[in-house]
Amino acid sequence: MMALLDLKGKKDEPYVRPLAEELNARIILPCDVRDEAQMEGLFESIQKEWGG
Repeated sequence: MMALLDLKGKKDEPYVRPLAEELNARIILPCDVRDEAQMEGLFESIQKEWGG
């Protein structure tokens, strides 16, 4: 199974990271759709990890 989980902010990390690790998520990154740099970084990471 491939998993990608996004963090909406620092306050979510204590809840999201343990779940991501349990699911063996390969990518755990911040994802604020209002932040173009975060979105570009997210898509670059997806491209590197899964291609396409």
